[in-house]
Amino acid sequence: MPDNETDILTVKEKKAVYNKLYRATHKDKIAELKKRWYVENKEKVVTNKKLWSETNKEHISECYKLWSVKNRNKIRSKILKYRYGITLNDYNKMFAEQNGCCKICNIHASELNVPLQVDHSHSSGEVRGLLCGLCNSRLGECNIGRFKHSDLLYSKALGYITLYNN
Repeated sequence: MPDNETDILTVKEKKAVYNKLYRATHKDKIAELKKRWYVENKEKVVTNKKLWSETNKEHISECYKLWSVKNRNKIRSKILKYRYGITLNDYNKMFAEQNGCCKICNIHASELNVPLQVDHSHSSGEVRGLLCGLCNSRLGECNIGRFKHSDLLYSKALGYITLYNN
C-alpha cells in the first residue's frame, strides 16, 4: 500500500506506461476484440450513437464549424477535385497565370466578394480558366448575348469560347 500522494502518482504513472506499452504491442488483438464486441453489440452501439447525436446537435454543429474553418483548403480541394478534376494547386497555378484576374473582363479577385469561379465546358468537361461570377454566368448556354452591352467584352468572350472550342 502506498504511503503518500507521490507514491500514488508513481503507481498511476507506472500503470499508464504499462497500459500504453500493452496497447502498442497488442494492436491486432485489441482491434479483433473491439471488432467482435461491435458485431455482438451493433444494435446497442447504433442506438447510443443516434441518441447521443440527437442530444448533442449544438455540440456537433460547433465542432463541424471549427473543423471546417481549420480545414478550409482541404474542403476546397475536395470540391475542386470532385467537380472539375483539378487540385487546389492547379487552381492556384491558373490564378497566378491569370494574375488573379477574370480571364474575360480582367477584374481582379480582390474586387470581388467571392473567389474566381472555375469555368469549364459542360460538353467535354475541360477546364478553360477562372472567371468572375458575372462572366461565368453570361457564358452559359444562350447567354453570351448578355455581353453585347460592351463590344470589347463581347469580342473577348467570343474569342475565349472560340479558343476552347477548337
